[in-house]
Amino acid sequence: MPQERAKRILSALYRFNSKLTFADKERALGLLRQWIKEKPRLRASKKLAEKLAQALRDDKNKELQKMQVAQKKVRLRALYKELGLFNRLIYILTGALVAVIVMVPFLDYRSIRIVRVSQDSLPSSSTSPDPAVKHLGEDAFGYLGAQKKIKPIFYFQPNFSSLPQTPQSAYVWRRVVQRRPVFFNQLEAVNLSAFTPLDWQQAKLNSLADGYSLVLDWQKGLFRFFSYENNCASNCSPLPSEAIKLSNEFIQEKGISLLYYHSPIAEVGGVNGTKVIYPLQLDNRPVYNANLSRYGLEFKIQDTQIVEFSGWLDSRLEASLYKLENDSSKIVKWALAGGINQDYFKSRNTANLWLSAPKLVYLSYWCSYNGEEEELFLPAFLFEVRSEDETEVSKVAVPLIKDFFLFFDPSQPFNKPSSTTPTTINRDIFAPSP
Repeated sequence: MPQERAKRILSALYRFNSKLTFADKERALGLLRQWIKEKPRLRASKKLAEKLAQALRDDKNKELQKMQVAQKKVRLRALYKELGLFNRLIYILTGALVAVIVMVPFLDYRSIRIVRVSQDSLPSSSTSPDPAVKHLGEDAFGYLGAQKKIKPIFYFQPNFSSLPQTPQSAYVWRRVVQRRPVFFNQLEAVNLSAFTPLDWQQAKLNSLADGYSLVLDWQKGLFRFFSYENNCASNCSPLPSEAIKLSNEFIQEKGISLLYYHSPIAEVGGVNGTKVIYPLQLDNRPVYNANLSRYGLEFKIQDTQIVEFSGWLDSRLEASLYKLENDSSKIVKWALAGGINQDYFKSRNTANLWLSAPKLVYLSYWCSYNGEEEELFLPAFLFEVRSEDETEVSKVAVPLIKDFFLFFDPSQPFNKPSSTTPTTINRDIFAPSP
């Protein structure tokens, strides 16, 4: 019996070292029973006695730590009950004051608008030093593909000769978010150490008179949300040249590096304001969001005020080499099935679709790593899908990491789109992109 054998081994361990004592006999027997199951031929030895003593010490230390945390929480609750209403307000107002102090450098905004301009229009901050890129070993971010088998539904008939040559491997980039310190350390009476580690992630201010809330998120950017429609006249959009000028002034004033970014593009949105985007590039390749829009540093301007600021790559980058899929037939079949966002095409009923030549890009991809959500940039082929009359233009992206193809089943028969006219594919769709 494991119990009897554990008792015999424990008695033998006492003899190996007469100074050795096991205060928690039941815990010691429990550990020995577990080790006997893992190693049936376990024998008493000096090494085993030392291992058991260390395991018991570790357990005791963990219990002490739990007790200390529990005591801190009890003291915190007792302190809160003792505080009067006035003192509680003091703490609340102090926290609000800290939030305002943190946000002040970000609140001096003006307006912006839209056009593609030359590289000369970038502010001087674009020459700022390159953020440190840490190069890791191969496959450093773990497995990146699907967890179950993918059986695609094909929406187009293939008619091609070859794909552009795919590299054997390429870098996957990981964005390492820089954590900001908590600014409440001076409130020692509240004993926030019981809740460490803490991160200052978001601050929010409300302007009820103007009808909007201002939110500063360290990871996502700056946003203004209107509570009611009292904000704009018939047109809130400044001219493109003015918008780019103001965004450049903001970038230069705040010392934002544009080393990874390309020339700005302005998009006028009428009552919704003007958006300016500085497209992000990695390895001289454009970067796209999961919805296949351009990824970059974005400003949104309404009525001569910057109301949104996002996409700033203010964090370190880590790079790791991953093997790419070189089987062009698998890549093509996945593209013909709608790519990584194939669900988007399921309700479509469009005939005569052309699939354009692909170009190599990077695709923003969120996944779970070490229990946290993080953003990766994956190499991918980006195809354009066009209708015969050019009235519809869509995009299809196929990640090239081999992991994504492990569960992809390209042996499925082709299903014609549900339309009265056969689907057509341009014959030269897979000529290399210019």
